[in-house]
Amino acid sequence: MIAKGGRYVALLCLAWWILAGFSASEGSTVVLKGLQGKEVEVELTKDGNVKFSNINAQVILVNFWATWCTYCKKEVPELAELYREYKDRGLTVIGISLDPRGAKVVKPFIKKYRADYPMLLGNKKIVREWKIRGLPMSFLIDGKGKIRQVYIGPRNKSIFEQDILALLKSRTLEQKKDNEGF
Repeated sequence: MIAKGGRYVALLCLAWWILAGFSASEGSTVVLKGLQGKEVEVELTKDGNVKFSNINAQVILVNFWATWCTYCKKEVPELAELYREYKDRGLTVIGISLDPRGAKVVKPFIKKYRADYPMLLGNKKIVREWKIRGLPMSFLIDGKGKIRQVYIGPRNKSIFEQDILALLKSRTLEQKKDNEGF
């Protein structure tokens, strides 16, 4: 549970984020390294959409976290469960670690908490471009790259699951209509 003061801070952060706007003025691309050394480009377009190189999913849940974050230690295993349960239906979870010590602390954490979804190592540029104000912070993105939900602070599995299922269902209905020629 978040204390009343924590809720107040989270609401202030959300209000700032909304008022500040979540789009880069010129669009931006950040290159992040995966734990196996593979680079992934993350593009934030002028209209606020998100594109990941080499990732094709109907729904993407991007989670910014760190090994020292108490709430992240609870949230990461739940995200791993969601990934395992829904990856065959089109969900991809992407973790972006903001640990300054990088892979040497992230890899043992991932093993301990059974986080088997794609993990990237964040940097100052992505923190600035995505306006990360606290950890954990997550973004639910539809298959067209539109950010549908922002979660500032910890959430439990059921909240993420409800929103993911709604997006997967709407995406399935869109595909069905496309196939029927509507």
